[in-house]
Amino acid sequence: MNKFKKISAILTSALLVFAAAGCSSDSNTVADIVSKTEALENYKGSVTLSTELNYQGNATELKMESLLDYNKDPFFAHTSITTSTKEGEGAENSYTSDMYLQTVDGVNTAYAGYNGVWYKQQVETDDFTYSVSQYNPVENGLLFIKSASGLQNMGSEQYNGMDVDRFEGTIPADMLSDVMETSGAIGLIGTSIDASYYKNTADQKVSIFVNEEGVIVGYSLDLTDLVSSLLSVLYETNGISDDQQIITANKYMCEGTVTEYNKGVDTTLSDDAQNAIEMPAVTSSNSSDSSSAGAQTDTAADGTDNTTDNSENTTNASAE
Repeated sequence: MNKFKKISAILTSALLVFAAAGCSSDSNTVADIVSKTEALENYKGSVTLSTELNYQGNATELKMESLLDYNKDPFFAHTSITTSTKEGEGAENSYTSDMYLQTVDGVNTAYAGYNGVWYKQQVETDDFTYSVSQYNPVENGLLFIKSASGLQNMGSEQYNGMDVDRFEGTIPADMLSDVMETSGAIGLIGTSIDASYYKNTADQKVSIFVNEEGVIVGYSLDLTDLVSSLLSVLYETNGISDDQQIITANKYMCEGTVTEYNKGVDTTLSDDAQNAIEMPAVTSSNSSDSSSAGAQTDTAADGTDNTTDNSENTTNASAE
C-alpha cells in the first residue's frame, strides 16, 4: 500500500504538467479525460494479458482474461478470471475463478470461489477496493494516461465498435517498476520481479483509446521488449547462461477494454458465494500476510493459488 501511495503522488504531479501542456482531443485535454473517466459511477470491462514463451524450441501460450463488473458507491466488484495455457499443438487447458468484493453498511467482505468451493472473509483495511485494481480497465487506463509522457492524439479510428481517438505516449523507464506492479501488467511472468530488474529497460509505449464523450474505453501495451529485458536480467542475476535453461518471450501483450458504463451493474451475489465458508477476518495488523490484496496478485500472476507464500514465485524459467 505504501508503494501505491507513492505512485499516486508521482502521478498527481505528472497530471498537472500534462494539464498545463494542453494536449487535446478536440475539447478534451488530458485533465478533462481523467476527470470524466474518474467520474464514472459503474462500468463493465475486461483486462487481458497474453504471452507466447519459447523454451527449448517449444512454444507455450499463456493467457489471463478477467471480466469485471464494478460499482463505485456502494462499493461492489465482481471479477471472473480465466487462465489458459497451450503448449505447441497440444490442447488448451484453462480454469476459471471468481471473486466478489462488496461493502455493506461499512463492512468489507471478499468472496473467492474456485472449482466449486467458496470462501468469504471480512477485510478491515483501508485499501480494500485496491484488491481488484489489477483487473480494472478503468483504473489501469487512468494509471497509464497519468504516467505517460509526450501524449499525442493520433486521430480517430474504430475500437471495439466505437469511434475513438487513439492517444500514444511513453511511460518513462524510471516509473515502469511501480506502474507494472500497480497494474499487474507483467503478472504472467511472476510476482517477485523487483525494481532492480528494470535497470536496462527503455521507455514503454502505450496506446490509450478515448471515446467521443472523453472517457477512456481501452488501452494496449506491447510489453515484449520490456519482458525480454526483465528475463535477461533475471538469468544474469541467477548466473544462467545455458540456452537450454532460458525462456524467451516471443510476444507479451497487456490490453484493457471498457464495454459499457453508467448503465448499472448487477450487485447480487451468486448462491454459492452467499453460502461461502467463512474465514478469519483480515485487519490492518495482519493484512500484509493475508489480505485480499495479496491474494489477488498471487492468483493472477502464475495461475495457481499461492496466497500464503509468494516470495519465490518468479517465472518457472528463473531459478531452475
